[in-house]
Amino acid sequence: MAEQPEDLAAHPDPPAGSTQDTPARRVAWIVVLATVAAGVGLVAAVDVPPDDGARSAAEALLPPDGSASVLTYADGSEWTIESAYSTGLPFLLQQPNGAGGHQSSRLDAAGQDAGQTRFWRQTWTDHARQRGQLVELYELADDGVRQLTITGGQNGFSFSPGVLVLPSDIQPGSTWSSEGDSLPGGLITYTSTGSAEAADDGCLLVTLTMDHRDPAQADATVLETVDRTTWCPGRGGVDSEYTSVSGGETTDGGAVSVPLTEPEPLDAATETPNLDIADAEDWTVSEMPLVIRDPLFGESTIHGATDSRSVMTASGVAVINTGPEIVAYRQGEGESVREWIAHPGGEIVRLGAFGDVVLVSTTDRIVQAYDDRGRRGWRATFADIVQAPPVADGEGGVLLVGLDGEVRRVDLEDGDERWSVKLSGDADAAPAVADGRVFTADRSGVLRAFALDDGSPLWETELERGALITADEERVFVTTDDGNTLAWDAETGEPRWTSAFDGSPVSSAIIGSTLVVQGADGTTAYSLQGDIEWSIPASAGLIPTADAVLLLDSDEVLLVDEAGTVRERWNVGEADAGRARTLLPSNDGVWLLSNDFSVTEVGAP
Repeated sequence: MAEQPEDLAAHPDPPAGSTQDTPARRVAWIVVLATVAAGVGLVAAVDVPPDDGARSAAEALLPPDGSASVLTYADGSEWTIESAYSTGLPFLLQQPNGAGGHQSSRLDAAGQDAGQTRFWRQTWTDHARQRGQLVELYELADDGVRQLTITGGQNGFSFSPGVLVLPSDIQPGSTWSSEGDSLPGGLITYTSTGSAEAADDGCLLVTLTMDHRDPAQADATVLETVDRTTWCPGRGGVDSEYTSVSGGETTDGGAVSVPLTEPEPLDAATETPNLDIADAEDWTVSEMPLVIRDPLFGESTIHGATDSRSVMTASGVAVINTGPEIVAYRQGEGESVREWIAHPGGEIVRLGAFGDVVLVSTTDRIVQAYDDRGRRGWRATFADIVQAPPVADGEGGVLLVGLDGEVRRVDLEDGDERWSVKLSGDADAAPAVADGRVFTADRSGVLRAFALDDGSPLWETELERGALITADEERVFVTTDDGNTLAWDAETGEPRWTSAFDGSPVSSAIIGSTLVVQGADGTTAYSLQGDIEWSIPASAGLIPTADAVLLLDSDEVLLVDEAGTVRERWNVGEADAGRARTLLPSNDGVWLLSNDFSVTEVGAP
């Protein structure tokens, strides 16, 4: 566990990426490192059983994948800590190059296949939103749990070899030691000793002592830390006391970790990114690098893979799915910098953004909320996976649809349930909300309307399986997989019209008095009376504005008004073979996010 990180922001930092520095700055920097070196043991305490995948006595002490806790210091400052596990390169690729590359090289030099190495990671997110996210990476090695890196804060470590925190066969009476470099190139070295004794309820009291030395000062000790952490099976560290000595100054402290069971409410404002197309004629096309900027390890360009599922918050944070977790980048001048990583547990199924609240549904049958700084909020549990996209209700709530047909309206701020109904069949279509009504379609072929305020049924009618639902105050529209767009009276459910649609529908929106539907074969616009107004062969993305839509074609982004006139067009080039692109709104224009993490921005210069 760390001494209070926020207390140390005033300490000087070495130049980004530096491996050499003056003795004075080196000592000052080591003082900062005491904040994360003191008690590397205290981790997220959780209230669930240990993971069945634990391969040793040490791993049985760790918290489960996707678990979270609140870490509280004596002054009341708090951090949320999430745990995640992975095998192979993903966690290394998410590190700054100076840390991840260093660890990859170390593993290679040791003859160890990084692709088969198991890792445990913790992310620390400040409740006060005053400090950036800290990331701790551990190796689940044959000889125990070894800490490899600490990154993301004012400073960090990259140990070689990793510090042995818990030996694999740990038990009361165990002792152990490790030694090596605290930083690449031997800038600082370390020695560490540990011991374990029995504690209550099957827990272990682990004492870990570390001595950091500076070779440039005749191996003078620049930092000593002693940490006493109580570890409990399947819970991690539950409390810790620590002492650090540096520069003749001694610091004592402690912290307690408890399960995150009652998270603080989130800001439920539901505004969307302020996409202003008034000056669209001045927009240009440019590349938008996604980078990590670390005070110690410097700037790194992101490499990785995504299925392109992503959302943008109102504050300009792009949240991107990588499979088991989401990664968030805040827009800046000419680049976007990574702010946080979140791992709710399971594989990501759907994302939604409502103002600065991000909702994530996963294969663990949960919906997890985060704010735009990565702080974990409420969690809702379902009987089945929530596959349909979440939909805002316009009154501070959100509608969630489980695959088993449950429709649940919850408060966006704290996740409290307002009402829940069960459809007659499975459901994977997003609902629509308009004028106090909620419209749903299930796989059994029934379109239903419910009252938004209490979920009471209003009407229902049969239809072919609906893929897309859109509604306004007077009508509800459904575009089906069998090639039709249909309309019903929103109040009574009486049918109004049916019109043809080519291809499988993907997205839809109402702009002015026009219904726009995009499918795999192009985009079609209907009058609200059912006449086809225009059609454009753009099938790769749709973003509505008040009186126009932005469409992505194979090599262009088009701005098309309600009448079907192409007002502006920007050549973005064709995607390379195997690259899929997603169109995202931003405050300055639109993003084209590729599944290789490259971004092209069309927007204000």
